[in-house]
Amino acid sequence: GNGTHPGVVFFMGIVPPDREEERILALAEGLARTGMVVLIPWLDTQTENRLVVDDIEVLVDAFLYLQGHERVDSKRVGMGGICTGASMAVVAAQSERINEEVAFINSFAGYYNAFDLVKATSSATRFEGEDSKDWVPDKLTKNMVNTHLMEGAENDDQKILRNILETGTWNQIQHDSLSKGGKSVLTLVSSPTLEEADKAVNQLDSRTVAFLRAVSPSTNISMLKADVLLMHDLHDR
Repeated sequence: GNGTHPGVVFFMGIVPPDREEERILALAEGLARTGMVVLIPWLDTQTENRLVVDDIEVLVDAFLYLQGHERVDSKRVGMGGICTGASMAVVAAQSERINEEVAFINSFAGYYNAFDLVKATSSATRFEGEDSKDWVPDKLTKNMVNTHLMEGAENDDQKILRNILETGTWNQIQHDSLSKGGKSVLTLVSSPTLEEADKAVNQLDSRTVAFLRAVSPSTNISMLKADVLLMHDLHDR
């Protein structure tokens, strides 16, 4: 139609299909039919099964681009996403560059705290307070978590850990050769209990800790000014 319309930057996050996948197109077309201008960023890191801190600023730039579009009502522009994309969108919306401008956030199946995501995925357990239940993480989620745990380890640890993952076994010499952080990664990729995962997360290397903080909406939640709509399910699918 004529005039200006509300807009949304919708980030899919780490997804298995390509950008022309029919579900993505159906989502964009469905939102467009409601009268919204839709921007769905597609970043190289999405197909690499990786979260990258620099992508947060890319999402901020995407918001500013959409907000400045001649067919968009600059006062009615929001952000949204699915799974890791939802969480990255929330982190982007906390940026001082746009946090007073983002009108709304739609977070579907996102995580709030990346440390909790690691614990839940590694232990196959969902938890809240003292309550916990068995939970089956999607293979894509588990691979993504393991990838980042490995990349955050020291170089010498990475070599040992990769060999362990490839063979599926390890010996005492390999275990003793790992640093404290490396041992924590080994625990987390070895199907620990929730208690074991909690202890291991608290002993990760500083590089991994900094990364997990950077991609956690919980870290700077006080900077989020937008109205938030949360959508979720009981399963990781």
